[in-house]
Amino acid sequence: MTRITLTLLVALLLPAAASAQTYVDYLEQVAVIDLTGDDLTVDLEVTAELVSPIDAILMMTPAIPLDRVLINGEEVAVEPYPGYEGYVDAIVLPAGLEAGDELLIEVRLRGTPRCAAPSSYIYCRHTPDETFLLPTMVGAGWHLM
Repeated sequence: MTRITLTLLVALLLPAAASAQTYVDYLEQVAVIDLTGDDLTVDLEVTAELVSPIDAILMMTPAIPLDRVLINGEEVAVEPYPGYEGYVDAIVLPAGLEAGDELLIEVRLRGTPRCAAPSSYIYCRHTPDETFLLPTMVGAGWHLM
């Protein structure tokens, strides 16, 4: 089991609003990656504060199958974002959240990564001998090996 703390990975979680206003402050993220089995398991815990009320947080559709998403311990729906199906998912937030509320966002990815890309770019690999996950978009400033 590999345990690392990342701060740049929270760039994958974006508020579902098209403006420069800040809706969510990301305070901390911890990623736990289990490479021991045939399937890859990635557990992400993100602590955030809601700055302004929103209905959803957008997430780039991960290459590893999404197993579950919890917000403050409650399982929530994840839906394809209209117009960007297969690229962006919307994590639907529970009703009643207000500015200043702290969120614990728990995401579990589990399974065989879908590493085939529509182009010749290889952005991940998972074998018994080697695992790497690279950014899936230009400007993403992180990678895991």
